Amino acid sequence: LVVGAEQMFSVDASRRDSDRVTLQHAIRGVLDPVEAWRVGLTMLNVGDLLMDHVAHGSGWPRETWRGLLEAVTLRKYASSIALGAGLQAGKEGAFPHKRIDRARYAASGHVTPWYNLHDVSAPANGATALLLTRTPERFPGARKLRVLGAADGQTRVGLSGRRGPLGRSAAIRRALRGLCHDAGVTPDLLAASGAVLHDPFPAIEWAFLSEIDAAVGQADLAERALKWLGGTTNPFGGLCANGHAQGNSGLLQVALLHQWLRGREPGPPAWLLTSVGAPLTRVVATLLC
Repeated sequence: LVVGAEQMFSVDASRRDSDRVTLQHAIRGVLDPVEAWRVGLTMLNVGDLLMDHVAHGSGWPRETWRGLLEAVTLRKYASSIALGAGLQAGKEGAFPHKRIDRARYAASGHVTPWYNLHDVSAPANGATALLLTRTPERFPGARKLRVLGAADGQTRVGLSGRRGPLGRSAAIRRALRGLCHDAGVTPDLLAASGAVLHDPFPAIEWAFLSEIDAAVGQADLAERALKWLGGTTNPFGGLCANGHAQGNSGLLQVALLHQWLRGREPGPPAWLLTSVGAPLTRVVATLLC
């Protein structure tokens, strides 16, 4: 169940502005204080640094990456329309960016040197309700989801104090390694699974794809880009198109996945769900089937 979308539309403008300010303070609070306040780093700056690292390390021209970013974003908005119960469910006029085409994408400005306004997920003021039960027979319309395993990984808050390049996330690596151990599976299952990946900005989703590929011994950049373009991950648009419910995005992923799977064939052997805290400092990974 996804709860809160209707209430969100009825909130007056002053309350929305107040919520926006509160969210921005909360986002700044999870960054290293010195880097956030003295250096001027924000979450968008961090996302831009990640994208710089990805592009520079690939050897591909900047124009190629700009084309990829546009294509992935447009694919997400197009696919999200099939899931009508997202937080930004698309009342006409309320969230017009749910229906983004190439012209509207091109007309919007960049919020960082890399990211267009629509590449970045908008914070959403919503709530998610999940009902866990030992008696699923009481809910004949529900799709059963079983937790195979869960794990988290952490790293330093401060970017300057981390070991290794910015583009390789120790938190992601530790979370995926712990998940395989907890679920008793190999990384190959993660690579074959469907995935709902945390994607407040595109480089985080790419970081997850990179770590999964590395775990199974794959390093084909073009193949990874095709997965990204084709919707192997975030088949219903991810946070980019459905809104980033601050402090709530992990539960939102489970709720949206449940709705997505109802009435559909089993498909992948399992589903990988990931949630990220701060600039890749804490990652929670869950495997469902």
